[in-house]
Amino acid sequence: MRNFFPALEAVQDEPRPLISLEEEMLLIDENARDEARIQKDLGEVNRGIDLADALEDLAVVAANVKDASVEETQLTEICGQMAAAGTDVAPEEIIPSMESFKDGTIATENFKETAKKIWESIQKFLAHVWDTIVNFFKRIFAQIPRARYRLEELKKQIKSIDKSKSKQKEGSHVGVFAVVAHKDVTDPAQYIQANKTFTSIVDWVYSSYAKYVLAMGEKAKAGIEAFDAEDPQASANKLRYALQGVKLGRLPGVVSTKKVGQVETQSTDDLLHNKILIVSDLQKEGDVTTLGVLEKLRTHHVQLADSVGGRSMENGSGEVHKGKPLTVEQMEEVVKELEAQLDAIEKFDKSKNEGDFQRVRKDLAAASKKAEKSLSDLDHSETSGHSKVVETYYRAMLAFNAAFCHWINQPLLQMTSLTLTNLRSGIARVQESIKCYDLEHVVQKERHGVPVPEHPLLPA
Repeated sequence: MRNFFPALEAVQDEPRPLISLEEEMLLIDENARDEARIQKDLGEVNRGIDLADALEDLAVVAANVKDASVEETQLTEICGQMAAAGTDVAPEEIIPSMESFKDGTIATENFKETAKKIWESIQKFLAHVWDTIVNFFKRIFAQIPRARYRLEELKKQIKSIDKSKSKQKEGSHVGVFAVVAHKDVTDPAQYIQANKTFTSIVDWVYSSYAKYVLAMGEKAKAGIEAFDAEDPQASANKLRYALQGVKLGRLPGVVSTKKVGQVETQSTDDLLHNKILIVSDLQKEGDVTTLGVLEKLRTHHVQLADSVGGRSMENGSGEVHKGKPLTVEQMEEVVKELEAQLDAIEKFDKSKNEGDFQRVRKDLAAASKKAEKSLSDLDHSETSGHSKVVETYYRAMLAFNAAFCHWINQPLLQMTSLTLTNLRSGIARVQESIKCYDLEHVVQKERHGVPVPEHPLLPA
């Protein structure tokens, strides 16, 4: 299915085809697997970055040991083993052989060579991760026409109910509308409000946050492209202040604000499907090094996280909750919110922001190649202490290639998947309420002079 859809640039201005139910199920299944794969792969990328940094630091420390004791050599071995733990790198590939300790010094070539290979692998692997991200969004956008069709059909079903005659069947109940903070939502008004809150978050993610990521990517690309191995600190400083100058629009519905050190964290109210959105924003105040600031900027995320509220109270109760069906007016309100959520995804698609993300990703890769050329022209002899400083800043800046993928995965990709899940769930909840009404009384239309029911749940 990945090769089924043409390039996004070729179809963004043309109507998308209405896919079949079977095709939709295949797309949902493939996206679920890719979503998990992207999460795992980006975790591996972060692990690789940490491993390369650890090996470089270990090489610097080991190089300063002039008369290594048995304990120091053993400690070096243990550090190498710890660095390789949880990876596909064998410890013997990075730990110097015991023979290298005979003259009282510790050979560091393996550490540095392995770190270099890891960095090269990370850049190549990110291209693979990006392809998976692009394919994910292609499948998402392919589902939009069918989702739109379902909503239009649902609106017809609701409109066809004769409000003056159709009444709820006596004793009608429906299942749980949704789960928020691990608590069942059975009240229609609460369910509508939960959808309104969800809509505001979806709008924010696809507007303010999407613009923020694009701006951050553009700044990172410009900073990496201007990397100068002769003055790496100045290059890093420019990137630092350029990134800090990008402002993220205020998160709607903030209910909690905390500040830990130089990082302020805000979180939304509990969202549908046991989720919560968390935003961490690096504050400018404080005496922090450029490398420290770049690290925080790289690793801070807007995160769609699992909610924990209410879990202990709900677990093990075994109680099956039921609620009153939605009224016709309430059905219309729910559909209005579902439409707004789908509009946000479709607007994101048609705005060509997704295409801009692809362009920035390519520009980042090209800028990294240029920075690599500047680094390769440098004197890397053992006596050149400057080269070690350069490589440190170089790695700190190139790490924003991975950060850009992380920023899209969380929460853009995750929120897209959740929004379509909520859309399907919402349609099912409304249809369940429709069945609780006396459908014999529906708005009639005449076909060839004969009144016929318009409602799709009744025979034509």
